[in-house]
Amino acid sequence: MAYPFHFVMAEILIHMFSKCIVAHYAARHIVNFCHRPTSSHPSGEALVHAIALARPANPARPCRRFASQAPMGRSTHSRFAGTLQETEVMKSAKTFLFALLALLPIHAVTATEPSKMNTVAAIEGTWTLAFADVQHPDGTRGHDYGDAPKGLLQIDHAGHYSAFIFDSSRPRFAANDKKAGTPEEFRASALGTSSHFGTVEIDTMKGTLTFHIDGSTYPNWEGTTQVRSYQLSGDMLSWKVPPRPNGDIPLTGWKRISH
Repeated sequence: MAYPFHFVMAEILIHMFSKCIVAHYAARHIVNFCHRPTSSHPSGEALVHAIALARPANPARPCRRFASQAPMGRSTHSRFAGTLQETEVMKSAKTFLFALLALLPIHAVTATEPSKMNTVAAIEGTWTLAFADVQHPDGTRGHDYGDAPKGLLQIDHAGHYSAFIFDSSRPRFAANDKKAGTPEEFRASALGTSSHFGTVEIDTMKGTLTFHIDGSTYPNWEGTTQVRSYQLSGDMLSWKVPPRPNGDIPLTGWKRISH
């Protein structure tokens, strides 16, 4: 029967960890034995215990180091010659390592969510529009939604967001009826706003914001994912939209007014 690779690696780690514990425990007993008066160790009790711990658990493989030694006392020989069962130290080591391996996936899952939440917290809050500009292919910069645009951005602790940008110079409908607007009024109304909502993720390493758009005033964006490069400095957040077909690059800036 072939075992999965991670099970094999786990068994190897358990074996190595157990041996290290046993070797350490045996060494401690040998050092204690050598630094105490002989009279305090009748029948070499501590040394025998250390040797027993260091002896392989498989009785078919005797310890070569002590195989040629002369027989010790009767009680000592019976301790040394008896079949060595798995020690409590080795059992504890295996239990500890199994528990550690079992907890690793749980730790990975629980560590991911707080990390994501803390990252989103960097942009959480209510933001008011600071600028809505456009950078032209020739390097010049102008206003994309009039000279006095207005807007609002809200992001909660779970990454849900809503963003609204309006050109405050949009003409009102002369008929005072949305269904009775002229082609020019409908065009100005559609091009004079950019609004969408959904969820947002931030990647501080790449310097990007990823918007998963659920709804938008521009229908083609609905159900899509939009990536923006961003800059965050204190309570100022700005991002750059990918170039439009004509080469213009929209630039949007926000100032946080509350967390």
